[in-house]
Amino acid sequence: SFVKSLPADQESRNIVTTILDLARTLGFKTLAEGVETEDQARFLKASGCRYLQGYLYSKSLPNIDFLSYLDDRQQS
Repeated sequence: SFVKSLPADQESRNIVTTILDLARTLGFKTLAEGVETEDQARFLKASGCRYLQGYLYSKSLPNIDFLSYLDDRQQS
């Protein structure tokens, strides 16, 4: 739910950057779910989040379709 309001909402930005800072300090990798816009993706990447998922990249897919999706991306 924090990602939904990014990057416009200051409170969401503060929460997300704090979570990412804590995760980085503890040596955790982070994954942002629910990324729907390029602005959200840019903010998260600039804040140090390396892994993103959401409708910006693809709708939910059955396993077999997901494997095809990955194959297509690797060939591009």
